[in-house]
Amino acid sequence: MPSLGTAGACAPRINFTTHQRICLTAGLLLGAASLLAATRYGWSRGGTDLGACMIWGAVGLAAGLIALVAPSELLAAIARRDRVRALLATAALLLCAPFAIAGALGSATSGRAVASQTEQHGQDARQRATASHARAVAELATLPPARPAAELQAAMQPLDVQIGNADCAGWLANKSLRAACIDRNKLQVELARAKRRVQLQKEIAAVAQKLDAAPVSPPANSDATSVARYLGAMGVQVDAATVADWLTILAVLTVELGGGLALALARGPARRGEAQTQPAARPDSAAMPLLPPASPVVATGQPRAPARRPNRHAAARATAKAVRAALDANGGKFAGTMTDLARATGRKRATVHAAVRDMATAGQAAVRAGRRGTAIRLLDA
Repeated sequence: MPSLGTAGACAPRINFTTHQRICLTAGLLLGAASLLAATRYGWSRGGTDLGACMIWGAVGLAAGLIALVAPSELLAAIARRDRVRALLATAALLLCAPFAIAGALGSATSGRAVASQTEQHGQDARQRATASHARAVAELATLPPARPAAELQAAMQPLDVQIGNADCAGWLANKSLRAACIDRNKLQVELARAKRRVQLQKEIAAVAQKLDAAPVSPPANSDATSVARYLGAMGVQVDAATVADWLTILAVLTVELGGGLALALARGPARRGEAQTQPAARPDSAAMPLLPPASPVVATGQPRAPARRPNRHAAARATAKAVRAALDANGGKFAGTMTDLARATGRKRATVHAAVRDMATAGQAAVRAGRRGTAIRLLDA
């Protein structure tokens, strides 16, 4: 038997609306974030063992995938009233969603903790630098003014020559030596004060430069702080830490459940009649045009007269003629589903199927059923 055209099972092709595309994009983004969090959480369960990390990472990825598709499957099963599949989807969701949620909670809580520690570390470093700057400024203010160190060292040189090896700490009988020692001691005190002033001035400049260059760390948990402040303005007193915990739970639920719900919204058509089906092409046969759509006039040329009590045999003969006329108009062959043939003839699917069976029994047509539909060829065409 020669190969026939396209067959079969109609592959659904959905014309997505703009809202469905938006939901699909959002679901994919949230799903990717959920999968990354679940995989990271599973990987961390392995500790320092690379093999255990890979195993638990795969477990986290699988749990994230099931938690992502389970809400969509659950809603679809409920819509079809398929209780078994709904129970399976519920069980999968209850088993895998807690694992993914735990991973996301750990990641979100860790992020908030790191942000808090970073902010606290920055504040502590700034406070220490500010305290050092204030201490240096206060000490510099208490020091009396002094001449430059170079000038003082130059003034001490002739005194050092005059004193020589004499011990200024002991008793000197020479008055001039005693006067030279007294003058040098005064110059040494002033020189030490001048060096300390220079040291403090450098320290103040360095700390000031460090404070000016230090970046201002962003406040951690600013969302929780803002919510707590606004709730307080409305008369609801709540701690910012408690608000942060609830916001973390909200973010995790958005990531873990939002992706699956968004995919569920993008799954079905927004309006009835948007899902269009076209026959999928068989790889081993040439493409074949679809049969013409049904018209109010039957292929025999006679209009169908509505009857209150139609004759079964007459209806069967009329259906057989309509099917044969449709096949003749298509070159004596057809490849597709009974639904396509019924749509082309304007008849019911059951009567068309019965007519094709009768034609095959009478030897008028060769019928071959496959996975993708039914192939029909008139033998006397």
